[in-house]
Order: sequence, then structure tokens, then C-alpha cells
Amino acid sequence: MQSPLEALLTDRTVSVFSARRTRLEFIADIDVALKEVEAAYVSIKAANRSPVKQALNLLRRASKLNLRPMLHDDSENATVVSLAQEVSSGRRTLISLQPSEIQLLQRALRTRRNSLTPISALPTEVLTPILELCPTIAVDGPDFKTANFIREVTLSHVCRRWRAITLKSSTFWSNIILSRPRWALEMLHRSPAAPLAVGVDLDSVLPKQIAARDLVLAQLFRIRELRLHMAAQHLRLHMAAQRIPAPLLLPAPVLETLHLHFSGLSGFAVPVNMFAAEVPRLRHLSLQHCSLQWDSLLWANLVSLELIHSPIQVDLLASMRHLRTLTLIGSISAISGALVQPVPLARLESLTLTGSSLLCCRFLRAVSVPTSRIVLHTPYSAVHMRGVWEALERHRADAAEPVVCGLTFKDRHRYESEGEGEVFEVGLISNQSIGRSAPSSHPPRYVVRLSGADSFLPWREDAISTLLTILSLGHVRALTLQCAALCVAPELHRKRFRSVAVHRGAVDVFASTLAGDPLMAAGNPFAIPAVHYPRLRSLEFHGIAFGGDSEPEERHNGMEGILDWLAQRKRLFLAIEEIWLVGCTLTAAEYGSLKEVVGHVYVEDG
Repeated sequence: MQSPLEALLTDRTVSVFSARRTRLEFIADIDVALKEVEAAYVSIKAANRSPVKQALNLLRRASKLNLRPMLHDDSENATVVSLAQEVSSGRRTLISLQPSEIQLLQRALRTRRNSLTPISALPTEVLTPILELCPTIAVDGPDFKTANFIREVTLSHVCRRWRAITLKSSTFWSNIILSRPRWALEMLHRSPAAPLAVGVDLDSVLPKQIAARDLVLAQLFRIRELRLHMAAQHLRLHMAAQRIPAPLLLPAPVLETLHLHFSGLSGFAVPVNMFAAEVPRLRHLSLQHCSLQWDSLLWANLVSLELIHSPIQVDLLASMRHLRTLTLIGSISAISGALVQPVPLARLESLTLTGSSLLCCRFLRAVSVPTSRIVLHTPYSAVHMRGVWEALERHRADAAEPVVCGLTFKDRHRYESEGEGEVFEVGLISNQSIGRSAPSSHPPRYVVRLSGADSFLPWREDAISTLLTILSLGHVRALTLQCAALCVAPELHRKRFRSVAVHRGAVDVFASTLAGDPLMAAGNPFAIPAVHYPRLRSLEFHGIAFGGDSEPEERHNGMEGILDWLAQRKRLFLAIEEIWLVGCTLTAAEYGSLKEVVGHVYVEDG
């Protein structure tokens, strides 16, 4: 009787490969055979084990039937068959083989295994664009010293077919980083026609690095993305000499993205003659510690602009008719008093401001962005908090959005640009239909990220209280809680929420919010009046371990209180219509109890 592996190697059973389970079992058998062959390197006993002879016998049959078109050429195929016959017949042992011969057997087994994977059935013209969609590893670290860009090399090591595809396609080698000159020149050679994305560290002082840099920049006519970096210790030298690599003074006809990042407190004046003022396709510009003349042609056709500690005049934005994304990080300069009307930015889709509350407020008053999603990063200021909400309220009114229908309160990890201390995010969901996914799935239209250095002061509560007194929130119906230790019950208790989403760590905040008094929920988080929020119809819980297979220290003991609270609402004819448990764990008994007091219970993986 034939073994499953032997049966799969006959011509009559080729069609069985279409069954996924059978194919996976066959691949597993190939893996066993491969391990037995590799064991010959480390143990002489492996040569006398019958599984090895059986594996090589199967390899010989595979070579005759199906392996021939997979190998490199006929001579290599004949060598594999000959080796398999010699070892399986006992004329030679695995240990007596040369390392190159064992490697040949290993490669033959791997080739056979790779040929059984579903992706191997795809034609080359389909597989190539799939490989091009692989996530690109970060081209370089912030310091332009690390070279984690060899995605293409990794792809080429998977199998011989993938290597052939990557070597033939110039697109795979178009990201050129000059932190490793030898790799840069090789990738330049392999991408003879593709548009390039180039990262250049202008601090390079070694002759090899400078030569490679000039050679790559000489291809400026086909560079589509260019990132230039210079550290603070070399900035003054370049500023004094006003010298940049000569190729950067030539036209850049296909340049679409430009990053000029200089680290240091003093700014770098971008030369007027950079790129010979010919960048007709430039759409994305990022400047850090740079100053660029206001009449420069680099501003003309921008779609995306990012300025990091690089000042800009507000009236200059009026000339950027195509601008859709604007990010200003520490770059809001003094607003001229001569501005009578706000500068219109009708096409702007996203506005991100990082800086003091006062400067952010002044900038928002100086521009008109009716269609933008606005994100503010600012340190908390009790003095200017009211001005922040008033500025957002004016923009909301200009955008003809009379309804703010959802609020999100979220604790965030602190980033370097967001100041010291805790970071708290307030989001306003505007003009979105409130359904099952409204609290957690609709992105906020306006986001304010506040950083507070003093965790003992109730600055988060003060920011929310100011928000609720300034904005017209009479129609707010959805609330998302992703924060801990927040006491805002008196203000939110008066809102008519219909949908609430609670994330892990915010269950106690939810209980105190519903109670209207945080002390009422101190003993039992859900010992609260059921009559509060009579319009509440939908609840979502995200990532909360109530019971089930979760570790004891990770469990939240509030399910019993939740059930009592839901039962009380049902008796008062205020039953919750639906509860969504997303990424939560609970016991079968708890699930059954929920079904008894709630109209519908839905469970989703997180």
C-alpha cells in the first residue's frame, strides 16, 4: 500500500493538490524529509536511519515526475536523481557526500516545497505587482545612519523564482539610501529606468560616501522623492559656505516629494537657486529648521506641506490653491494685524497644529478651512482653553455643521512633540449618523490633544467643562471612553446619550458618568440609578476581560453589577436594545444572563 506521500507523487493524483488540507500535509512531509537530509551535517547516525533513505527515494521519484521543470536546468536535475539513487541504494551515505551535493539536495527539496504553495501557481505578471505591494521597511532612521531598507534583498532570498522576479524588476531597487555607499551603487545599477527615492545625509565626510552621493544625485532628472538631512554640528559650516552638492543646483523635472530636515536651533536658509528653480511636479514638501523665501517656486503647486520649526506667513497660504494637507509643528509665527478677512483654504482636507494654545487660536482665527479635519496638539492652558474651543466652534459653524453628535475622551501615549506629562485627547464627531458603529468607528472631525505636566490637577476635567459650556452640544448622542480616572459626571449627566462605547480601563469612568456622582459608584461600579440616560439604547465594550479564559489579575469584576443595572432598566421599560462585546472575554453563564436582559448581544473578535 502506498504512503500518502508516495501517492501524491503519481501522475494520477495531481488533481488532489487542489485540496488545501492535502497540500498542507504534503508540505509537512517535505519538511520532515528536509530535516532528515540536513541532519546529515551533524550526526553520522543519520545516514543509517530509514526515514532518510525513504525521503531520498521519494525525492528520486519526485525528480522524475514533477521536479524536472522546477530545477534550474536538466544537468542539475540529473545530478539530483543520481544522488538520490546512489544514497537510497546504499552505494553512498549522506555523510560521504560533499557539502555542495547535500546543499543541492536541500535546494531540490525546498524547490519542491515552494512549488506547492498557492502563490507559486500565479503567473509572473500577477506575482510581480503583489510583491511590489509588500510593506516597505523604513528607508532610514531619523539620524539617517541605520540602513533598514533591504526589503528587496529579503524578498529575493525566499526562492529562486522570487529572486529572478526581483532582479528583473527595477522598481524593487528604486529606494536608495546613502548610509551604505556600496549598496547604494548596486541599487542604482539595478534600477536603470525606475523613478528613484533617495535619502542623503549631508554630514558625510568619507571620500567613498561623498563619491557615491554625487553619483546618485547626478541622477536628479529621475529622482521622484528626495530626503536631505544635516545634523547640527555641520549646519553652521554649510551655512557659512552656502554650499550644497552641485547636482542639487540642476533642474528636477520629476521630483514630487522633498524633505529638507536640519537638526539644530538655528535655521538653514534654502538657496534660491536650488534645483535651478525648476520643480514643476513638486507636490509634497517637508521642512525642518529651514527658511524658504516666500517667492520661491517650491511653494507653487503643493498638495501637502509640513513645517517643523520653520516659520511661515499666513497670507502665503492663500497662493497655495491646491493645498490639501497642512501640518505646522512649532511653526506658527506672529499673525499680522493687517489681515482683515480670514485666509480661505477651501480645498484643505487636514489641518494639524502643534504649539501653544494662544498661537493655535490666533492661527485658526486667521484662516478659513470649512472642509478640513482639524487636529490640535497643545499644552493645557486654563487661560487659553476657552479660546481653543471658541475657535473650533467658529470653524464648525462656517462648515455648516450645526450638530456635534459624538464625543471621544482618550488617554494617549506621549510623543516628543506633544510636551511633557500626560496626553489627553478630546474628539468631536460631527454630522455622522449614529448607529451601531458610531461611537467607535467614525473618526472625530475635530481633535484636541492636550498635554499636562501636573497629574494632580484636574486639568482634563477643566478642559471638558469648558468644552461643554462653549460648544453647542444639544444633539450629542454618542460617547466613547478610552481613558481612566476621569471625573466628568456632573457635566455629562445632562447629555442625552443614545450610544456609549467603553474601552478597557474606562469601565469605572463609565459607571461614575452614568451615576452622576463618582462617590456613588465607589463601592459597586454599577450600583447606580437606572433612570439616568433614559435614551441610552446601545452599549459597546472593547477589550475588557470579564471572565472566561482571561487571567485572574486581568479580569474586571463589574459584570455582576452590569447585569443588575441592565435588569433594573428592563423593569423600568428602559431596556438596552443592543450590546456589542468586541475583543471581550466572559463566561457562558454571563453571556446567557446578558441575553435575558438585553434585546441583542453581539460578539466580535478584537
